[in-house]
Amino acid sequence: MTGYLVRILEFRSSVPVLLLCVLLGGSLVSTVRAGANQQKQDRSVFSEVIQVHVVNVDVYATDKKGNPVKDLTAADFEISEDGKPMEITHFSLLTREGGAAGVADPSARPATPPEALVPSGPEAAAPGERLWLVIYVDNMNLRTFDRKRALDQLRGFLAEGVGTDTEVMVASYDRTLKIRLPFTSDTAAVTDSLIELEATRCHGERFDSERRDLLERIDTVSNQIEAVEILRPHAQQVLGEVTLALDALKEMIDRISGLPGRKAVLHLSSGLPRLAAMDLFMAIENRFPTGYALLKKRPFDATSRFDELTAAANAQDVTLYTIGAGGVPTSGLGGVEQNSLRSVSAVSSVEMDRSANLQLPLRQLADDTGGQAILNRNDLLPALRKVAEDFQTYYSIGYTPDHAGDEEFHNIAVEVSRPGVRLRHRSGYRDKSSNTSMSEGVRASLTHAVDDNPLRVVVEVGEGSESDGDRFLVPIQVIIPLSEIVLLPDGEKSRGRLRLFLAAMDEEGRTTEVLEIPAEIELADGDAGNHPDNWRFSTNLRMRNGRQTIALGVRDEFGAVSAFTTRALTVGDR
Repeated sequence: MTGYLVRILEFRSSVPVLLLCVLLGGSLVSTVRAGANQQKQDRSVFSEVIQVHVVNVDVYATDKKGNPVKDLTAADFEISEDGKPMEITHFSLLTREGGAAGVADPSARPATPPEALVPSGPEAAAPGERLWLVIYVDNMNLRTFDRKRALDQLRGFLAEGVGTDTEVMVASYDRTLKIRLPFTSDTAAVTDSLIELEATRCHGERFDSERRDLLERIDTVSNQIEAVEILRPHAQQVLGEVTLALDALKEMIDRISGLPGRKAVLHLSSGLPRLAAMDLFMAIENRFPTGYALLKKRPFDATSRFDELTAAANAQDVTLYTIGAGGVPTSGLGGVEQNSLRSVSAVSSVEMDRSANLQLPLRQLADDTGGQAILNRNDLLPALRKVAEDFQTYYSIGYTPDHAGDEEFHNIAVEVSRPGVRLRHRSGYRDKSSNTSMSEGVRASLTHAVDDNPLRVVVEVGEGSESDGDRFLVPIQVIIPLSEIVLLPDGEKSRGRLRLFLAAMDEEGRTTEVLEIPAEIELADGDAGNHPDNWRFSTNLRMRNGRQTIALGVRDEFGAVSAFTTRALTVGDR
């Protein structure tokens, strides 16, 4: 979503003394006090970095039939942030066809003068840029038959291919979030994981049974007050269930937030209620039309929770694609429901209320994050192919706001001048500071073993020596080629500024806090032959016995480049 240009101003140096703790009660003792020698020096004229923020918005343009429109130019678009028009400074039509992102067609270049726009074709693409796709199966809000039909078609969709640059994860919600398969490009492994998922339990049938029982009980009461009192505990339970489901989905979004490249979640459920038990409150109102049931349903409204989730997804640059696995709704409920509601029209009304209540949140989750909602379909494959077109073709539109890293949420609106073109894009974003982005990137590297390393950072691990108990002192050295670091002249010297972000995870998945280490580079000019080839940073980690993983993020402040790398190691004799 964001990129950075660099402007150099005055620097106020950071706190020089580092005392850092890491790894489950252990400690990290730095052998380098990064920046300490600079604290007493005069401020340099170049040394504070102001990050000029470039916000990139992915925009999907389609015609009335849902087919991609590929010949728009920058002049066709208008973009605004928080209601304020923004000048488009970056523009590209990007495709993933053939496994590579780039400008699809030179003729699609904007008519704007070249000096006014910065193209972001293949030459500007970040190393290792990928699409990270999570297939998320909500077993708590699915019926077994619906899930089987949907998963069968999902496997067919994956067999057709979603791009060679795509990594797929399989996750499910079973009252808690479960990662069934970590990110992989192995389609066969994804297919096997989805087959295994079919053996797990769905809970949608249980909720259907409880609903039928409540309809029967409501039909036996003599007044609306008694009917609402019967329904109230169920509505509270449903509200609690949907809250837990949304919390788990937010946890999934947070887990992938720091990954490089584009991120999408394909969410499969039979629907999520916006207002708990709304159809049953309406059934009471249909039977006792006094307005009492409508008044009493208000505390069970989950709209604000859905709003919070879409805001979280937009803040983490995650697009949601929602699939309503229930297929085409039936015309009536039949059986117990028809008997209890006494008329076909009552059955139809309640079922329409239920369908809308379950589907509107799925549409909101998709629309607000720039995705698509697949609803009221038994055959999912045509709509899934439209989703695949999103993964392959989109416009990237960039602008420079007058703020950088303020951690606030900002609304985005994009309009197109060409008639008949429909746009989808996320409704806003959170303007993350570089510290937040780096910390999220380090956590993502730990969790998903992802390296995105344009600075060619190397982490070397020495032989650990026993410290006390099951703790070992492990020497760590960070090495970065000076040729990859931006050094700026300062009188007779050249200076660079880095920030290192470090965290670790043990074999049980427990992680430390992300630690920040500022570091200054100073080289004397004049005799280039005496300069080292690499910048080195040494430290000792006090770590527990066993398997560990270290994740390191490095931010070149003057070059505005970030790198992430991981290193697995075994500490001690385990």
